[in-house]
Amino acid sequence: MQKTVYLALFLIIVFSCKSSKDISKNLSIDDKIEILERPLKEVDYEEDIQPIHFIDDIPHFESCSNSNDKKQQLECNRKKITQLIKANYRLNSNEMFVEERVFLPDPQMALHFYVDKEGDLAEIKISPDNWQIKSILNSIKMIPGKKDGRSITVVYPLLLGLKIVKK
Repeated sequence: MQKTVYLALFLIIVFSCKSSKDISKNLSIDDKIEILERPLKEVDYEEDIQPIHFIDDIPHFESCSNSNDKKQQLECNRKKITQLIKANYRLNSNEMFVEERVFLPDPQMALHFYVDKEGDLAEIKISPDNWQIKSILNSIKMIPGKKDGRSITVVYPLLLGLKIVKK
């Protein structure tokens, strides 16, 4: 039943949106990902779960591996997630992306997810809620976070200055 609902929502989104070719002109082919039709993963709360700031190596994309500085990796991850959303989101003909600086307490998009031991994103929450962005994030694979040399599940909050607005 749950798979049917996810599939129906995914198909509605796919067929009701136009292509985002105009948005992704400056993005590389690497930013295009295969959107997986799978249910959102859940976290195994019996595992060791750590906040992102209390681990040795934060979860990151392979393209963000060139820095050992956590702050630079976090910024690289934020930019990569923004790029992936812009490259794979199918905008309606009357919508466009607006990127702004993140100002608290009113970010344009707030994400909260877990990166599990395998590098998959789990329990993705977005404000404002958006199923298409959840599908994109659900398809992402990261290098998992590590503490004391072993992979662990990590809580990952993220604020983006990305907003979808009507033209």
